[in-house]
Amino acid sequence: MLVLGLVQTFLFSNNVKIGKHCVVAANSVVTKSIDDYCVVAGIPAKVIKKYNTEKEIWEVIK
Repeated sequence: MLVLGLVQTFLFSNNVKIGKHCVVAANSVVTKSIDDYCVVAGIPAKVIKKYNTEKEIWEVIK
């Protein structure tokens, strides 16, 4: 896993895998694995955006 940018704090549970090109927001608690090309935030961390490779756009997850 490669983490880029400014990181304040985030926590990972055991056996959690972070996909390629993911962004984890500051102060997030990651409790389950995250797919590639996702932005996650919160406690527990939830996907808030995901990149659609077919349409080549970011989609907001509600």
